[in-house]
Amino acid sequence: MQKPLASRSSRQTYRIDLQHQVLDLMERAVARISSGAIQVRLADDEVILDGHVNTWHEKQYAQESIRSLTSGRVIRNSLVVSR
Repeated sequence: MQKPLASRSSRQTYRIDLQHQVLDLMERAVARISSGAIQVRLADDEVILDGHVNTWHEKQYAQESIRSLTSGRVIRNSLVVSR
């Protein structure tokens, strides 16, 4: 009989580094604005926003929604306004 890969009683821990946690928070913040149309990337000392939004307001809102999470990184807002 095979053992299950995981069970409720298993005490596995998963290590997620701080950079991935911050990236996850940023992705969740921009997902509220445009579901799946905005990608967030971290590169050196920059946070890069790519993708498409419907209005200039959404573009600015995406930028400001992650500002408190950037830890001093520069935000490069490369979002394209589609309309």
